[in-house]
Amino acid sequence: MGSTTSVCSRPDPEVESAPELTILTLNVEQYNSFPEDEALGARKLRELTELQNPVPDLVCIQEGREDEDDHFSRLCEVFGYKKLQSSVWTRCPADASISITNQLFLRRDSLWEVVDNGTEFISSKVLLVHEAYKWKPFHLPIRALVWAKLKPKNRASDDGPAAVVLNTHLTGGRYEDQCFLQRLEEERAKQ
Repeated sequence: MGSTTSVCSRPDPEVESAPELTILTLNVEQYNSFPEDEALGARKLRELTELQNPVPDLVCIQEGREDEDDHFSRLCEVFGYKKLQSSVWTRCPADASISITNQLFLRRDSLWEVVDNGTEFISSKVLLVHEAYKWKPFHLPIRALVWAKLKPKNRASDDGPAAVVLNTHLTGGRYEDQCFLQRLEEERAKQ
């Protein structure tokens, strides 16, 4: 579960002093793939963050939760990460009750800081029909992209080169794959 990527593009000499940016990305599948028990979850998060070299600056979560069961966010706070963005903070135009979310967490002692952040909805209002849903039309689940623009803390101005991190869960998985032939190839290309 999870992958860590070190990212640092240095397009010009002015950026030479930019620190390395390390990103951890996790699809927690609504916490089906992350321990429910908080002690086990803390151990797993420690393995994924503190015990890595380098320690991730940014944690990107797909299919997290934004409800009373969101123990992952509580653990991130304990491990020194601040939640920058959650896709449910921007009310979905189709369904304001959605609690499944993409999230971004920035390590408090990171050498990077946020300049701007937000959410964009990237899915269409496609209706799908399938035997598994008793041939009743159902809407493609809403997909959102959360993003953050980061700059090195050592640069006084927000102007200048920045790292922009995008975090999303594209179409696919248990809901859409069984309906793939129903215009989903086009939907995935749009996303």
